[in-house]
Amino acid sequence: MATEIQSLVNEEFQRDLNQHIKNSALQQAGLKNGKEIIDEYSVNFEYGLAFEHLLYMIDETGITVSQSSSTLLFELSEEMNLSIDEIKSQLKLK
Repeated sequence: MATEIQSLVNEEFQRDLNQHIKNSALQQAGLKNGKEIIDEYSVNFEYGLAFEHLLYMIDETGITVSQSSSTLLFELSEEMNLSIDEIKSQLKLK
């Protein structure tokens, strides 16, 4: 899922570059190297932080994730006792 999200974020970066958009919301820390951050959290058993970073990447870029990734995010939110309604409000579904 992190690979899909990073790929979608990278596509948004490329779109901004092609349109010569400066000072885009995509210039925020942790977006261009988001998968690396998620991997580092995961390796260190910081799964909550990895999950939060996934949501941050989705929310800040406005990307639309696949149905399978959305389903997985909902399942993870249940496992972590997080509000699914809060997660749904951040996600756009394909």
